[in-house]
Order: sequence, then structure tokens, then C-alpha cells
Amino acid sequence: MEDYEKTVHEILENMHIKIEEVIHECDSQLNKISTGKTYKDLSRALKVNSPVFRGVEYRIACHSELLQRSVERQMNEVIK
Repeated sequence: MEDYEKTVHEILENMHIKIEEVIHECDSQLNKISTGKTYKDLSRALKVNSPVFRGVEYRIACHSELLQRSVERQMNEVIK
């Protein structure tokens, strides 16, 4: 891999790591404020607040990741 390509790769990797950290932090905050609710309730709230505007693909991708994390949990499990 050329130096330029390696540098681009490193920059993108750094971005991906930061995005994952922020998504994890957001997921934790959503769970914290959702105490006593079900993951189904959280999933519904995420769907209602889904970004729908063109040109914000990164927001849509982050939002989709949070929704997927919620869906993967037990839908009727109470958040503690």
C-alpha cells in the first residue's frame, strides 16, 4: 500500500473508531434515561425520531446502528 493510501486508511480507521465510541456513548445514555421502559419502547422512540432528510446519510447510519442495537436486545426486556 502506498504512503498516501496508508494515510487515508489510517484517517478513516480513526474516524470509524470515534464514531463507534460516540454511538456507544449515545446507546448508554439512551438506556440510562429509559429505565423502566422496554426495548420495544426505545425502538419505537428511535423510529419516531429517525432522520429523514437527504444529505444526512451519516446521521441515518448512526441512527440505524442505535436502532439495530435496540432491536437485537430482548424486545420486552425492561431496561435497568
